[in-house]
Amino acid sequence: MGAALTGSEAFSKRKLAELEAQVVAADIPETSPKTGLDLVVAWSIVGTFIIFASAVIYMMEAILMPVTLAIVIGMVLGLAADRLAQFGLPPALGGLLLAVIFVVGLFFLINALIEPLTSLAGQAPGILERAIERVLPYIQRFEWAKVAIAGTDEKP
Repeated sequence: MGAALTGSEAFSKRKLAELEAQVVAADIPETSPKTGLDLVVAWSIVGTFIIFASAVIYMMEAILMPVTLAIVIGMVLGLAADRLAQFGLPPALGGLLLAVIFVVGLFFLINALIEPLTSLAGQAPGILERAIERVLPYIQRFEWAKVAIAGTDEKP
């Protein structure tokens, strides 16, 4: 292992490395420089993908929202279950305990929010009327807004 290479062995290894570098260089085809149109095409493909991906996510909203929430809650409760297991609590019992705590907490949260939300829903028409009364004078300053508002008063 500790023997040094002789002169001819070192030369042959160096020559072999040079030949391998030439073969690698020969395998790489020369490409023409990118034009502005090539870049536009590449970015339009990326933009099209982003638009389609956004549309898919929007259409799958009813599925993705609960799944995402379940993943986040599972990650948080998983960490808590690991901590409980470190204290010697069996994993099944720790999972059950955390599930019960989560459901009870969710119940109390919904119970605490139900009254203010129903009150807000009952006041919504009045809030909307007051908002329109406050904003309408500012909108009527603009000529195009007057035309748009006047067009809504027409009855067929």
